[in-house]
Amino acid sequence: MNDNIYNKEETQSYLLGSLPETETARYDELSIVDDDFNDFLRSVENDLVDSYVNGQLDVSVLKQFESFYMATPKRREKVAFAKVFYQHADRDPTGEVSAPQMPASRLGFGRDYVLA
Repeated sequence: MNDNIYNKEETQSYLLGSLPETETARYDELSIVDDDFNDFLRSVENDLVDSYVNGQLDVSVLKQFESFYMATPKRREKVAFAKVFYQHADRDPTGEVSAPQMPASRLGFGRDYVLA
């Protein structure tokens, strides 16, 4: 796959619901008919979720992410999985959890899911 033929910023905007309707329709179609684009889309989505979980989104993107991206159960589930994954990835070999890199409130705990 040649990532150079797809635009990461536009693809991220598509995922955040901020593209014009005509562009959104084009991206919808690409996601169905173009396997390479679908792989690229998945990669951009994973990067976006990782950035959210790690508190690396700027305020405007964060607002779009929380209002548009998190609007579906499937996407909230994907974010919840990423949170759990990163929690376990932060454990040292003795099973202790290292100090969190960001406050739990920024991770969205208590808003969408209660993780045990």
